[in-house]
Amino acid sequence: MGDAASARRGTASNPVALALLLVVGGCAHSTLPECPAPKPVEEKPSQYAEYFRAVKARVFQNWQLNAVLKEHDPKRTQFGARDRYTILEVTLDAAGAISTMTLRRTSGLAFLDEAAMDAIRRAAPFEPPPPGLLRADGTVQFPFGFYMESPGSPPRCRPRGEKTVEAMSG
Repeated sequence: MGDAASARRGTASNPVALALLLVVGGCAHSTLPECPAPKPVEEKPSQYAEYFRAVKARVFQNWQLNAVLKEHDPKRTQFGARDRYTILEVTLDAAGAISTMTLRRTSGLAFLDEAAMDAIRRAAPFEPPPPGLLRADGTVQFPFGFYMESPGSPPRCRPRGEKTVEAMSG
């Protein structure tokens, strides 16, 4: 599994971990097998889940992916050949301001990585983190992921409940 899958798994077991997956483009093909049912999360939601939902919502409001792609690839022919992941490590101070932000995994496109960092910068400052999240140094640190699915990526399965289409022979 790739880094993005690892980041997603980490969010279920680590109450501080947060991964934002933004999906752009792509569609399922009806002749593919049905996607597996999501596995239920056995853990109870973290007491800090609401805080991270609020952080995610603020960043999402500032994520300008379509504008960035339009500027760098107006015809969407250069950079849409594969899925892209950017994973940042974000550290907030006790007031909710960004202390540090580092690129943990590059998408392979500097402008896309910078757009992800800009989205977090524009969303800051955040609400102060709950005291229980703060480390001894008075900060909270978490991964924040951005995912762009390529419109040209072949789907691996079709959404659950969608009808199949029988192949016609001829």
